[in-house]
Amino acid sequence: MVNDVQGDKIDLLAMSKEEPVLLYFWATWCSVCSTVSPSVDFMSAHYPVLSIAISSGNESRIKHYIESKGYDFKVINDQQGVISKAWGVSQTPTIFIIDKGEIKSITTGFTSPIGMWLRLLMA
Repeated sequence: MVNDVQGDKIDLLAMSKEEPVLLYFWATWCSVCSTVSPSVDFMSAHYPVLSIAISSGNESRIKHYIESKGYDFKVINDQQGVISKAWGVSQTPTIFIIDKGEIKSITTGFTSPIGMWLRLLMA
């Protein structure tokens, strides 16, 4: 278990037991992420979403960033890139679909809202 920038405890395995989870690796400095994040935020109204902000500053900076954009998805700060390295993420954005603790899909780069939706439905 880990805490998100909002202070909530997060358990990815528990989240994925009931329905698929969209796990989103992104960064505040990533230009492609700025086009994908609104779609991820839209998906968070329909499916559980957990995001990992890679090397994007301290928690206060990330919290301010997501609040200024109006995003509602949960964010874990990966300031040193430890979590992203453990998951084998080498580029942003990267999206994993996790269902019942298993990785069902991985995409990197731009992903459309329809692409995310279909991957979640197929999980």
